[in-house]
Amino acid sequence: MAVALTGRMMAVEPTGTPEPVFYQCTDTVRTVRWWREKSPENVNKVIVGTSGELENEIRVHEVDFSFTQGKKPKEEHLKKPLAIKKCLDVSDIQFVDDRGKFVAGNSDGDLVLYQCEEKKIKELERKTGLHKARVSAIRVEQPNSSKILSVCEAGDIILSDVEYELKSGEKRNAVSIKCPIHAVTWAKPDDFCTEFYTAGLGARLIMWDVRTLKPVTKFSCGTPSFAFTSCAAQRSGEGSSSAVNMVVAGSDEGVLQLWDPRKTEPLASHPLHDAPVW
Repeated sequence: MAVALTGRMMAVEPTGTPEPVFYQCTDTVRTVRWWREKSPENVNKVIVGTSGELENEIRVHEVDFSFTQGKKPKEEHLKKPLAIKKCLDVSDIQFVDDRGKFVAGNSDGDLVLYQCEEKKIKELERKTGLHKARVSAIRVEQPNSSKILSVCEAGDIILSDVEYELKSGEKRNAVSIKCPIHAVTWAKPDDFCTEFYTAGLGARLIMWDVRTLKPVTKFSCGTPSFAFTSCAAQRSGEGSSSAVNMVVAGSDEGVLQLWDPRKTEPLASHPLHDAPVW
């Protein structure tokens, strides 16, 4: 599911369909995530962070998947929300388990833990001002893991624990690079991951050691004039003896760059878009 700030959301069936299907939301869409729980009744749900003229909301919507059978959806507007929660503006959402629990960040630097049950979204814990500026990205290590990485536009990197920081209010594992960070991703999705990447202003792509919160590798993009706006890690050649973890980053100039983490220079650089890559 892809989104635009105009409120337009696009759904594409994974195996490919002739055309994507667009869903119109009445308010501005800030972030959207597929429902993590894989039970039959939840596999077609998305959770959406919206902002309107008078108020902001987190909503749970059901998506019409009839287009995957070659049929046009009965309506291009999302159905009436199954659940709604009034909130501050939401900058990112990540599920922390497969039972409807998720964490959201906002422009005040808060991290808020929520639980969605049936037709109600309940706030569980709130850490006010955990970050000094807008939370730009959140990543959970893997389903049912308590480790949460969050970054902000003031350059904060915070490793939180759902059962500790968000409940006690303390901030034990934090570092700041004094430069805006736009994205964060774990090097690989498992309980034993010891590295993560951040991407941000000045074309900074950095690998960090999660145990020390110190940089391991600083990658050179060759074009320091642009800012990285997104990054993702992917294991290439899974199952083979030569399998490596690759990382890709997108920039505000529409450029995608691919790295082998064992090298500091990009393997490839492609100007594929006319606008920032999110």
